[in-house]
Amino acid sequence: MTRCLTLRSDTQAFRFEREMAPMVQRWLSSRGLLAKAEYTVPWGICDYVGLALNKVQVRRRIKFGLRQPIGPALRISILLAVPGASSGKSIPTSELAALYDGLLSLRRIQAELDRLQHAGFIKATSPAQYQRTCDWTPLQRKIVAVELKLTRTAKAIRQAEANLRLADESYIALPMPLAHRAAARLRNSDAPPRSIGIIGVSGTGHRTILRSHPHGHARDEVVRMHCAERFWPLLSKTILSGGGFEGLLEWGSMDLAKGP
Repeated sequence: MTRCLTLRSDTQAFRFEREMAPMVQRWLSSRGLLAKAEYTVPWGICDYVGLALNKVQVRRRIKFGLRQPIGPALRISILLAVPGASSGKSIPTSELAALYDGLLSLRRIQAELDRLQHAGFIKATSPAQYQRTCDWTPLQRKIVAVELKLTRTAKAIRQAEANLRLADESYIALPMPLAHRAAARLRNSDAPPRSIGIIGVSGTGHRTILRSHPHGHARDEVVRMHCAERFWPLLSKTILSGGGFEGLLEWGSMDLAKGP
């Protein structure tokens, strides 16, 4: 079990975790990631998520006129259960109802299908049979999660491990001296959580102390798609207004951190 490491000298540069946020935003931006703060996940709140865009899929979605956000996680879950356009398959409403048996009524499922069809995400291939209108998912190439902590290293590791359900890479951001010691402890552990990375933060800079490596953890595709969708309103607005992907990245470390 990882012991929580605390020394007063580690926190002298920061009184509060929020004071570390500008450097974490810079770290995300330096890696070409759009940033959003305090993203709500089913297991709590992730301090920061960073998104690397799949530009081909973003352009494809815009080309097909799918400019509205999908909506809540439930609607995303239903959309993911509908076969893609390239599959040549469709799904009947009765089969969707069986997937959500005991959770959703047929009436609720039909209401969500109607909303998805009205927004152009799905089409009826025959009465009560549905298929997605085009293949544009996923919007992201990579999702990165970051937890900020001043002292409670053990708690940060638990949170970062939980974030592996969402993220391709999961990091803890710590004051620089503590980050070095925490990284050394993880490297020397008999069973280190090798998927967890560590970022060292000071008043003047940031450094990747321990990299988060690709992992085989089970990911929640509904949560991942919902995360990408939270970026969509500003994505579509910026690109359609001619701002392009480069302008979007400039927005990413500032406005998106406070976005919808």
